[in-house]
Amino acid sequence: MSSQMMLVNQVLRTVVKPTLQVVILEKGMIAPMRPLLSAVGSLVPLPANTVIKTFGIGSFGAEWVYSRKSPDIAKERVLLYLHGGGYVVGSPATHRNITSRLARYGRCRVLAINYRKSPEYPFPYALEDAVAAYRFLLGEGYAPERITIAGDSAGGNLTFLTAIALRDRGLPAPAGIIGISPWTDLSSSGDSYRSLRSADPMIPARRVRHAALLHANGLPLDSPKLSPLFADLHDLPRTLVHVGGNEVLLSDALRFVDRARNYGVNADVRIWPNAPHVFQIFAGIVPQSKQSLREIGHFMRRCWEDSVSAEVPSFNARPAALDDGYYGLQFAG
Repeated sequence: MSSQMMLVNQVLRTVVKPTLQVVILEKGMIAPMRPLLSAVGSLVPLPANTVIKTFGIGSFGAEWVYSRKSPDIAKERVLLYLHGGGYVVGSPATHRNITSRLARYGRCRVLAINYRKSPEYPFPYALEDAVAAYRFLLGEGYAPERITIAGDSAGGNLTFLTAIALRDRGLPAPAGIIGISPWTDLSSSGDSYRSLRSADPMIPARRVRHAALLHANGLPLDSPKLSPLFADLHDLPRTLVHVGGNEVLLSDALRFVDRARNYGVNADVRIWPNAPHVFQIFAGIVPQSKQSLREIGHFMRRCWEDSVSAEVPSFNARPAALDDGYYGLQFAG
């Protein structure tokens, strides 16, 4: 484990996790937190030459994220990014450290949306907003084979549900989908919710169900409408999942990838030892965070290109800079 990862885990364990254990998840308490979190997120320094352009799509806000130094091909390729936050908090501003780097590493533009949140707007509002954003991209002239969708935590849940909805509604599939610490089982039935309860430095396992109930709109938490782990996963696009080895959502990631493979989906998972939930948000501080986002960027480019570019490194290689139990990424097929 790098010293930076150790420090982040310690801060999460002593500050963030105790706060999440006592925060009141009620309508009147959640709404005031959102602008504060967005303001804090907007203070994070971004890579040089990053451009942010905010605008609206229908009933929700959105922003374009890209680099001024992107190659011309970046104008033809886009990542639709769905942020995390338990479906109750978060915004494109809180996740710019991720989206700005994915725009750079993927050599693309990123459309990050501020989908409507629970409990004011429970299921299916966020899903309808994500589908609307995808339709927006198609209307802007982006070919589906030049679109990928990614999200972290609740945004990972939304990414997979969006891919399923696109399939079921007869819309063209994106080139690939990516889940970062994805929340695939709102019923919290996986073993890691118990086995990693103490090891997880950030997420209090018992609070996950609270957020799920706010979002569920009366549906059973194991409904395939809410939990993609239990959905029909046939004909989904190429799928990549990155997850921390110490987080309570580990079983959500592993079980989803295993089930997707059983449906014939080209799906792979990358486990980062000792990493917390959505550790990629610490890129620029933790070396593993930056490495993860680079790999996701390479995956997107591989999805977009007809053949693997010679500049994309072997995913089985062990980078010399990280001597941390690094797992080689394996692609099926």
